[in-house]
Amino acid sequence: MYGVPLGVILFSFSYAKFLRKVSLKTAIRASFLGTLGGGLLGALGSPPIAVTTGSLGFIFASAYVAERSETKYHDDPATK
Repeated sequence: MYGVPLGVILFSFSYAKFLRKVSLKTAIRASFLGTLGGGLLGALGSPPIAVTTGSLGFIFASAYVAERSETKYHDDPATK
């Protein structure tokens, strides 16, 4: 019930904010694993907690992959 609308909003936001320099395959994999991990941890509590922790897992995984990618593959001409 909450997955599709929340996923569209969160993925659009995180792709524009964090994942512009990451391949789409990496972005989808990270967001899937972050959502799954957060949702499973939250499911131990209740459904509203699962939605919240799944969303937070998604955002944290996206930010982590973007940070790792920028430091490893950063090719900004201004820094050369």
